[in-house]
Amino acid sequence: MKNMTQSFNTIVEQIKKCDLCKEKFGFKPHPIFLGNEHSKIVQISQAPSATVHETLKPFTDMSGKKLKYDWYQITDDVFQKKKVIVPTLAS
Repeated sequence: MKNMTQSFNTIVEQIKKCDLCKEKFGFKPHPIFLGNEHSKIVQISQAPSATVHETLKPFTDMSGKKLKYDWYQITDDVFQKKKVIVPTLAS
């Protein structure tokens, strides 16, 4: 379990440091990552919009609203509860 956690954490850190789209968007992106090594669903936003960049609040732009309201059909309150959106596997 320790190796899985370390590997997962290494991947998360690499994702968070990604700046491949910096030149295209004209600002240093803040990749967003929600989840853990036990998550059934992990949310990753590779190139947050200017709105997310300015607020540092993930999934608050138009694409985030489409994800939450249209695809997942959930409220903001439910989305922010990581235990609901990112459930852990039962032991």
